[in-house]
Amino acid sequence: MKQIYAVLDPNACTGCRTCELACEARTPTTEAILNAMCQDPLPPDRIYVEAGYDSDKGIFPVPIFCHHCEDAPCMKVCPTDAITKNEEYNAVILDQDGCIGCRECMMACPFGALTMDPSGKIVKCDLCIDRLKNGEDPSCVESCPQEILKYIDEEDYSEAVKQEHVEQIVESMRYIRERTK
Repeated sequence: MKQIYAVLDPNACTGCRTCELACEARTPTTEAILNAMCQDPLPPDRIYVEAGYDSDKGIFPVPIFCHHCEDAPCMKVCPTDAITKNEEYNAVILDQDGCIGCRECMMACPFGALTMDPSGKIVKCDLCIDRLKNGEDPSCVESCPQEILKYIDEEDYSEAVKQEHVEQIVESMRYIRERTK
């Protein structure tokens, strides 16, 4: 099953935030990057770039996004069952109408990938299912000029590489959390 993976090479990601803009531009209220940049309030982030940290490499940009977990913690804790799994595309989907804004899913997400919109409801990546149905890659993947984000089969993402990336994400999240205290 295909999934989005980030190739966390500190020498590759420039922190350009093109992935953020591309995601915002695909929403029905924006439809273009310029509109996304000028909208007030700005569209909520479904993917965002944070400063990551590696003890050997220092600070570098890290894209933070939903990993559409097989056994999604956000889905398990949602009291209204507003978060479900689309088995066809292996995507964890949020029904915003069913969201009560309790933030349980935000606390459960190990990647910090869920945000809130101005109305107090949760916002999360839907894996661009509308694009997948048309044979296209998710917007963030297609737009990444450095090709950091990949939409590939899990089998192509070796266990060794996956473990290294998980360790980098965990170390980066610790750094991010310490900075915001």
